[in-house]
Amino acid sequence: MADKYANETAEDFSSRLFGFISGGFTGLSIALGVKSGLFAVLVDHHDKPLTSQELADAAGLKERYVREWLGVMTTAFIVDLDPVTERYHLPTHRVDSFRSGTMAGQGADCSIGIPIISEVFNKMLEVVKKDGPRGLTFSMTPNYTNSTIVMACRGSTTASFRSSFHLNPRSRQDWREEFGCLTSGVVAVLQ
Repeated sequence: MADKYANETAEDFSSRLFGFISGGFTGLSIALGVKSGLFAVLVDHHDKPLTSQELADAAGLKERYVREWLGVMTTAFIVDLDPVTERYHLPTHRVDSFRSGTMAGQGADCSIGIPIISEVFNKMLEVVKKDGPRGLTFSMTPNYTNSTIVMACRGSTTASFRSSFHLNPRSRQDWREEFGCLTSGVVAVLQ
């Protein structure tokens, strides 16, 4: 893997770094679309393109923010826009990736983990300090439960994560003591 970037220039790295950051913002926007029901409406209407107002009305949301969200989704080439009719749709080959509860839709469902884990960012800034707390507790993350992300990422996705990380079964306490609570939170998600 390191060889892949052996000849990388500063400009190449800057571009790659921007891609990570841009992807993070896109991931948060995907999570917003999943949790707010925007993707559910787009899936249901994939054969009938909608205006931003029609999408907002169908999802019970404010059009102004739906329009901004659609800007992110079209820029990321997730949702298509017909510039003549100003109607948006989810192309057929992308529909299953956003159909909640399906094998193909697990990636989008898992996106809800991004804002959940992001809630503890400022607390983690304190934890990493030498004189900071030893770790985080689940009570410090009010929207996170042991099963929140597991419920979204059910089935083989969770098994894939387990095999990718080659995790050995351990108690959460063992992981927290050895690696810190952030890792144990990930382990909790994967168990």
